[in-house]
Amino acid sequence: MAKKKLKSPDANLRILSIAYASGRIDRKTYTRLRTQQLGALEFNKPMPPLPDNLMEIVIPTVKVDASMVDVKHPRTKQYWLYVGVALLVLGIGLGALWNAKLIPGSQPAKPVQVRQLEPRDYAQRLLDTLDWNDRDINAFLRIWGTRTDAAKSAARNSRWYLSLENEIIKRINKSRLKLERDPDLQAEQRELARLNRFYGQLTSN
Repeated sequence: MAKKKLKSPDANLRILSIAYASGRIDRKTYTRLRTQQLGALEFNKPMPPLPDNLMEIVIPTVKVDASMVDVKHPRTKQYWLYVGVALLVLGIGLGALWNAKLIPGSQPAKPVQVRQLEPRDYAQRLLDTLDWNDRDINAFLRIWGTRTDAAKSAARNSRWYLSLENEIIKRINKSRLKLERDPDLQAEQRELARLNRFYGQLTSN
């Protein structure tokens, strides 16, 4: 039976990411095969074929069922707006009484400890965003730069890292295809340069 034709230049890279994340190949094999694929993309050569046992991997797609979208009645929204305002006023009043120590047993609240954000938190923010901006990318790179080489090495075996790496590669390929059709797109040239910088800092120690 003939193999399915890959629909996009990064299909092999996505298959490798899925295979590595699911434990079907080890990191050494993943790195070697990925390097071959990236080398072909860099010089606009045909993508090298993957091992036969990986070609059976299906790239998942996500579809949104319109029937699952919850459309609320305007009156319901107005009702909850009134409820929210009433609760806000009540909360302000109770807070004032508490601070004035008019409520028996009121004590100063203890400081709330905020959890330190990790690189995976910033990565997830990027993965959930369609249009990346320099603020979010630089926020990730700042926290990533504070990690030791050992911590970075451990992170590269995680699913969130592989998902982020695959998304960057996909966007790089998309920008390259646009520039092949119109090399004078200055905005796309800047976007490709930004993505290449991001990917370089992500994969270097």
